[in-house]
Amino acid sequence: MKIMRVKFKKEGDMIYISHLDLQRTLQRAFRRAEIQLCYSQGFNPHPKMSYGNALALGTESQGEYVDIEVEDELTEKEFLEKIAPELPVGLEFVKCKEIDKTVPALSSVIEWGEYLFTIPLERKLSKEFVKSKVLDYMGKEEIIKKNYSCIKNISSNEGTISLSWLYRSFFPNFLCDLTVSIPIPNSSAIS
Repeated sequence: MKIMRVKFKKEGDMIYISHLDLQRTLQRAFRRAEIQLCYSQGFNPHPKMSYGNALALGTESQGEYVDIEVEDELTEKEFLEKIAPELPVGLEFVKCKEIDKTVPALSSVIEWGEYLFTIPLERKLSKEFVKSKVLDYMGKEEIIKKNYSCIKNISSNEGTISLSWLYRSFFPNFLCDLTVSIPIPNSSAIS
């Protein structure tokens, strides 16, 4: 028995399948590829596959992870070669690494998610203007947003949110794509 930690992409039409549908899709792909998975014991056995945090429906990803327990004695390269033709368009296994049982579970080791946001603009903005606004924003300790369910300011209808935990990094590329690294609390998903 081997445990394979796999990094995969979820793109195109595959962004519209739920996490449960993704699980079933991968199980069918392994059956077609004739890769023997390890199964849980009991009345209703399931393949031993452990996923990282679930991706929000409609979100594309270049780096999702799954741990898969395999009965076959396959090398990492053989594993990827066997599964590749059986995956639907939009799912691609990018990397595979055999791991030991002592390696912590995915949900306990994933700490940050990096997200790319594209913001459509009605007019062009200069690089200097965008840079000044982003630096202004990044320098704030907190933001005030009305009607937000957070720490309420008793004297008004405003809430105060501390930004210090919200991001690890924030990089505008001045074409109005923003890359933001966001902490992911254990056993939860960003949506």
